Amino acid sequence: MPFRSPYEQADIFCQKIYSKAKEEDKIPQSKPLVTLTFAQTLDAKISAAKNAKTKLSCEESMILTHHLRTIHDGILVGVGTILIDNPRLNEPSLLSTVNNPIPIILDTNLRIPTDAKILHYHKTDSAAKAPIVVCGPSNAHSQKKKEVEGCGARVICIDPSECDAEGRPLIPSILKALKSVGIKSVMVEGGANVIGSFLDCSASSGVPIVDVLIVTISPKIIGSRGTGASDQATLASHPSGLDLKDPVYEQFGTDIICASVLAP
Repeated sequence: MPFRSPYEQADIFCQKIYSKAKEEDKIPQSKPLVTLTFAQTLDAKISAAKNAKTKLSCEESMILTHHLRTIHDGILVGVGTILIDNPRLNEPSLLSTVNNPIPIILDTNLRIPTDAKILHYHKTDSAAKAPIVVCGPSNAHSQKKKEVEGCGARVICIDPSECDAEGRPLIPSILKALKSVGIKSVMVEGGANVIGSFLDCSASSGVPIVDVLIVTISPKIIGSRGTGASDQATLASHPSGLDLKDPVYEQFGTDIICASVLAP
């Protein structure tokens, strides 16, 4: 039976995927449920060139993306996405019922500009929420931290013991910190460095890091100049690649959506 609208299709699709994830995946108490999602071309590119803003999703798959945002507590991106796109991340939803997620920015060195839209949108829209910025320990007492907090953001500095040798917060430590401030589910949207970090962590960790993977596949080909979705993932502990468990495929408009839990 055909769907009455793409909104209904998005709702039913998410119910199917997340009921399956909760049945098959034991979410550790130390972290939120994590959904990793991104749009790519047929040749697995997420942008036409490095640091280039590229629209890939059709209207119907964007409705799914907006619906996914409304069922998560937080939406997480790297600071590179803020520097390139300057998004608000809690833009008005295409759905009639809005649960705006908290924007979360991974920004080891606090490079986020203090005039970034994401730091101020909550002041002009009562439905929007102030962001969380996760940074490395070197910023714990910095003037930039005070400036970002002055914009209304919550800044979380990860302890040095929970960072890598270069001072970058480790993914499990980031998730633990988010859980401690009430984030029970997070939607990770990119960019390439963040996608790679979460895939690598999922491959090497003894517990599931990514609980649900949702990939939008656009009927486009960009070629070698584009940035690949997994260019930054080494998957060193899985030389034959990560396996998807019982993937589900569904067409939304002109795009194909692949959704799965990640097999351990």
